[in-house]
Amino acid sequence: MPGSLAGAPDARLMDRLIEWHLAPGIGVQVFADPERAGHSTIVLEVADLDDQAERLLESGIEHQGPQPGGARILQLQDPNGNRVVLASPLVGLSR
Repeated sequence: MPGSLAGAPDARLMDRLIEWHLAPGIGVQVFADPERAGHSTIVLEVADLDDQAERLLESGIEHQGPQPGGARILQLQDPNGNRVVLASPLVGLSR
């Protein structure tokens, strides 16, 4: 059952990372990183990470390409220094 930001986190994915599941495929993650205090990161789940990576390149938005990990991610940075992370869905993760 999806939670709300008013309640306890739905998941503690790793040290310093908590997550609330708001709806299927929609959530908010908060990562404690004192060195980046005052800067934001948003993580957006996309259905096809490779397609999105290609569309960004075609639009003139440079990036390092999808990276492996717990989930495949594509990290971007906006002109103000905020981080935008596109993530592929985790197979078998129940939300």
